Amino acid sequence: MNTIDFSPSHATRVAIFASYNKDNRVADYVVYMLGELRKVVDAIVFVADNDLDKKQIQRIAPYIDHAICHRHGSYDFGSYRIGYQWALTHGLLTDADELLMINDSCYGPVVPFEPIFSAMAGRTCDFWGLVDSNEGSHHIQSFFMAFRRQVFLSPIFSNFVNDFRKQEGGFWDYVDLYERRFTDVLESQGFVSDVYVKPDCEMVLAASLYSGNGNMTLWPLTMLRLGMPLVKVKAMTGAFGEDMQESPEAFLHELQTINPELAGIIQLDRIDRGFKREDRWCTAEQIVGSEQVVSFDIFDTLLQRPFLRPTDLFALMEKDLKLKGFAKRRIKAEREARRRHQHQADVTIDQIYTMMGTRYAGMKEVEMDYERRLLTPKTDGLRIYKEALRQGTTIIAVSDMYLPSAFLLSVLREKGYTAISEVFVSCEENACKDGGALFRKVMQKLGIKAGQMVHIGDNHQADIVSAENEGVRSVERRKDTDQLLLMPSMMRYEKLKKTPSLALSVNIALQAQHKASCGNVPDPFSQLGYELGGPLAVGYVEHIHRVAHEQGIDGLLFVSRDGYALYEVYKKLYPNDIKAYYIEASRTLIMRNRAHYEDGSYQQRVWQLYAEEQLDGQMVDESNCKTYEQDMEAWADDNAARYKAYVDSLNIEGERLMTVDMTTMAYTSLRLLTEVFGHRIYCGMFSTTHGDSSSYKVMSYDEHHWDDSDMDLVILEEELITAPLLSADSIGDDGSFVRDASNPTEVVRVDRYARILQGIMEYALDYHRLLDGHETRMTFDEWKQLAGNYLKYPNHGTIQLFNQVYHEDSLHQVYHSLTEEMGLETSGGSSNKGTPIHQMNVMRLRRKQHKHLRTIRLLIAVAATELILLALNWIL
Repeated sequence: MNTIDFSPSHATRVAIFASYNKDNRVADYVVYMLGELRKVVDAIVFVADNDLDKKQIQRIAPYIDHAICHRHGSYDFGSYRIGYQWALTHGLLTDADELLMINDSCYGPVVPFEPIFSAMAGRTCDFWGLVDSNEGSHHIQSFFMAFRRQVFLSPIFSNFVNDFRKQEGGFWDYVDLYERRFTDVLESQGFVSDVYVKPDCEMVLAASLYSGNGNMTLWPLTMLRLGMPLVKVKAMTGAFGEDMQESPEAFLHELQTINPELAGIIQLDRIDRGFKREDRWCTAEQIVGSEQVVSFDIFDTLLQRPFLRPTDLFALMEKDLKLKGFAKRRIKAEREARRRHQHQADVTIDQIYTMMGTRYAGMKEVEMDYERRLLTPKTDGLRIYKEALRQGTTIIAVSDMYLPSAFLLSVLREKGYTAISEVFVSCEENACKDGGALFRKVMQKLGIKAGQMVHIGDNHQADIVSAENEGVRSVERRKDTDQLLLMPSMMRYEKLKKTPSLALSVNIALQAQHKASCGNVPDPFSQLGYELGGPLAVGYVEHIHRVAHEQGIDGLLFVSRDGYALYEVYKKLYPNDIKAYYIEASRTLIMRNRAHYEDGSYQQRVWQLYAEEQLDGQMVDESNCKTYEQDMEAWADDNAARYKAYVDSLNIEGERLMTVDMTTMAYTSLRLLTEVFGHRIYCGMFSTTHGDSSSYKVMSYDEHHWDDSDMDLVILEEELITAPLLSADSIGDDGSFVRDASNPTEVVRVDRYARILQGIMEYALDYHRLLDGHETRMTFDEWKQLAGNYLKYPNHGTIQLFNQVYHEDSLHQVYHSLTEEMGLETSGGSSNKGTPIHQMNVMRLRRKQHKHLRTIRLLIAVAATELILLALNWIL
């Protein structure tokens, strides 16, 4: 152990600084941090979880007052405990007003600490940090914590800190046991916390949903602009991996103008760590560089199909053209062609179709037409292409492909890549990228050297390794679906990728392209609409459209409020098809049109409505209903006349009408509208049905009849497919609808649904545009699989989002968040149902510790027994 002691006689603000360095040295950024910290504190106790020699300690000696450097293996919390105990026992905290616990996991500060401490001095709190998190439980992030005197001298603080012990499970055990509990432990004793940087709640929700967790340090550029003085080392060195959400290069570029000294220190530290800049964070300008020729791969780099799997193009052709077995035959024919023409580097599409036989004569042109219509520009590729165009470089395309270069060049130019001068394809050059032969041919034909060309592609082996082996600088840009499936927040799609469903393949591709094209973090409610509401609405509307044609329907009545989103989607997908109408037909609105109902619950509701509006709330029941019968009938006739005038204003045509609604148990909308339209109502369409069969003609989305196991999905359906309008209760004297805005929860719910609907409509438009009008007809069971995975693999973001989406109970009186309704705040384990995740983690760790203790006791008992037996043997 090495120590250094320059303890002051008096300290008002004391810092415990925890450090670890695998090479047993003090990094330059730590020296910088300590120097800046010393400007605002009176004493620093430096605790390293590694040995340091005197030379290294001398580097920080001007800034610290005591150093304890030895390997204790209990992470930063162990260092905090050691430093706190030393400061307490040596009287360093006797006069102190504030105790800081800071570790070396960050670079900084970006700006001086003094204004931050001044700002926090004006806040009414007992302890504070720089930023907090709600992941697991609400807590201040432990890389920077400040505790005022009433806290750090309290028994609860002392007991908790002194319990920072070495955990066998590693890093996450410390997070679960200490970081995520520290804030709660103190707040449970009445202490008040605060943080310096407070991102907007909507920003945190959106970021959490996008990344899958609540760690805002994954967004370094955003946090910098919010005033965050520190940036995580992991964020700048690639250690966050796929969790990282913003470019470290962009952060450093902005930091250069704010604090060039720190920017230089970070750059040198990254070099010292052997950091290699990730291609995914490169700007278009960095990618194009100064090379004379910019070469692009074509598929999944410049152009992309709306599928997870390229071969799903053949599946779509088979479905559209009703060519059973075409997809498998097309895939098999390509394999056969490659075997027959092994002497070639690649095969041509003509050679492939030669293997297909006469049954599929003419299908080559059909396939190429499908390719032309369904290929769309990739957002990332188009951005890099435009930069190359701006710089005036020669732009070419190089592809391992069976399609002819002339065809590909025409498609590229049609899709906006007009400046591409030449296309090189493996089937014509008799050389492939994989192995480097195609790159050599390209350079030879262009008369350039390797150092004069940069190649951009998505295939690591063919586009990156092979190019670099030829001396060509290469840049890897992942295809959108690969990037989506690598995101921790997108585990639900990773679990679907092996599903053979064409509809799910298209959906994953659309989700991936949407994320890539957003440019920034999407609105969380809109994203929910895009991910789940859009596929449900589009799939259901495609089903409605098909069935309506099969049944000879000549008018569609989309019933309020659930029919609103479906009606809007239908208009976008089928603007010139069977006429469709959105009709206000809430239960309350139509019930008031009659004074008498055989259904007891309907009659009670009519009495209630009449009494509320005509009798100032006085009750009407069986005992006095005769008294008001004449007035009630007049009241109902007036309501019916108003409703008839509304219906007449819609000019609904057709004698074979289909009503469209979502989930149902009592077929209420169909029953009530049949009373209005009579024999013109031919049938009712519902997404799912439940309960008794109906006397009316009823159909549903793939004839789905839900049971109790579907309850979560039924609730989800109801919140995804509704209207951004309050329910219509009555019609006013001027013919406008009177909507009840007395319930504030319902008002918020409607406002948020407008954003969900926006996502649904974006999905519908993208689906229609990218598929060029083709349909995949997602079945209800396929949507169940999609939505089921969304619920099966929740993350912090989805839980927080569902906390903000409310579902009303069956009596339409009480609202619960979807998180509560679906139990997403729990671990999901049957033996611990209802236990929050962070409590589960603590329980798991304690069980683990108890297990270790039992093992130790057993070993001691065994050893003692063996000693006794040895003693007995010796005696005998």
